Amino acid sequence: MPKHNVITSSPEDAKELSRLIFASGQETFEKVFNPANLDHATSRQKVLDYLFISLGQPEGQFGYSNQYIIKHDAKVIACGSCWTSSVSDTFKQSTLRSLIDYFGVLETAVILNNNTKLARLIMPPQSDELGVGHIAVAVQHRREGLATTLLEWFKQHAIESGKRALSLQVVDGNLAALRLYQKFGFERVKLVQPEADAIELGLQPHVHMRLELN
Repeated sequence: MPKHNVITSSPEDAKELSRLIFASGQETFEKVFNPANLDHATSRQKVLDYLFISLGQPEGQFGYSNQYIIKHDAKVIACGSCWTSSVSDTFKQSTLRSLIDYFGVLETAVILNNNTKLARLIMPPQSDELGVGHIAVAVQHRREGLATTLLEWFKQHAIESGKRALSLQVVDGNLAALRLYQKFGFERVKLVQPEADAIELGLQPHVHMRLELN
């Protein structure tokens, strides 16, 4: 099996990368980023369009400089992102600006409210942790060890950054992801149940997992 390198994405990767990021949490994206209660197909396309535009910019949650990818034959076949407990003002402002520019002020307010409900299900990384998320592998390249390659890269990145652990969140019903992370060495820390407003939005319980680094 060929060795794959993990690299930082660029604007040229936006089309393929937007689809992979969407696939990493499709149901959650459709719940949180659907302020106008659009039908499934329209909502999906709006999220994809937003991700595509955001990935053309360097900063923000979905800025290209915050996405790490594996490519094969010049195509993005796997992706992931990471963050720490310290989020810069530039990151926050860029994320907010990207939302307002695409969705407008009123719909952005609804998205931010939805995101608050989601945030209560997610335990942010502690000061000694590197948070990992949005890991996805193209369907035709699954079972090639690409997710493990990404996790190994994040593990080394965390060690080089002086962190003591990796942390991540998984929807409780995502058995394939849970098995992958447990096989890699992650342990279940806590199951977080959605509150009433999150249940109404359609959000599911999340499992918080942590991997101690040696």
